[in-house]
Parts: sequence; structure tokens; C-alpha cells
Amino acid sequence: MKQLQNKGTSINLDNNEVVQHTSMLMEMLWHEHEFSKHLIRNYEAELMSLPEGSLCKKMINERAYLYHSLANIESSTGFSQKYITNSDDGLAEGLMRKAVLKRSLPWLKKNDLAIRKFFKS
Repeated sequence: MKQLQNKGTSINLDNNEVVQHTSMLMEMLWHEHEFSKHLIRNYEAELMSLPEGSLCKKMINERAYLYHSLANIESSTGFSQKYITNSDDGLAEGLMRKAVLKRSLPWLKKNDLAIRKFFKS
């Protein structure tokens, strides 16, 4: 019989219950690992199909304007910006999606690495 304590609450578990809960947690972690792998593959594939560059917001006279920013070696600044019109909404959405995926991928990879290390130990 094992006794677990957390913030003044105690739970008594016999060995079979400990094994059952441990097995359930291991299975949940394995599913999380599989889901993370799936997301990483999908995000990386989707990134390849999204527009190059990034989204830039400029405030002019208290109004927000969106610009498509691209690396440009021919430019003196090293990049160029083009105003995104209302008819280019798809471009803005694609660039926003790209930003979200690029921020999410490192976290997903770090989380997946921790799970893989756990299973190797």
C-alpha cells in the first residue's frame, strides 16, 4: 500500500492501482508524442506552402497598415516592403499563419524531445 500526499490530502493506493495509473500515464504520454510528431510534420509541410517573407504592421495617423516584408539583397536596407491591400487578404492570412506556425514549432519540438527522453530513461 502506497500513500501519496499533496497539499494535505492523502491517497492510499495498492500496488495494482499504482501500476494501473502508471500504465495509463505512460499511454497518455505516448499518444502525446504521436500527436506532436503528427503536428510537427504537418506544420513543416504547411510552412513550405505559405508565402515567403513576413507581416509588418505600421501605424500611420493612428491607423494600422499591413505590409509584406521580404528579404531583398538589391535593396540598400536588405529588405523591401509592399503595402497589403484589402484584395490581398489571403496574403495577410498566410503570413499570419506562417508566424503562428514558426512560433509553435520550437515549443512542439522541445516538448516532443522531453517525452522521447522520458521514454529512453
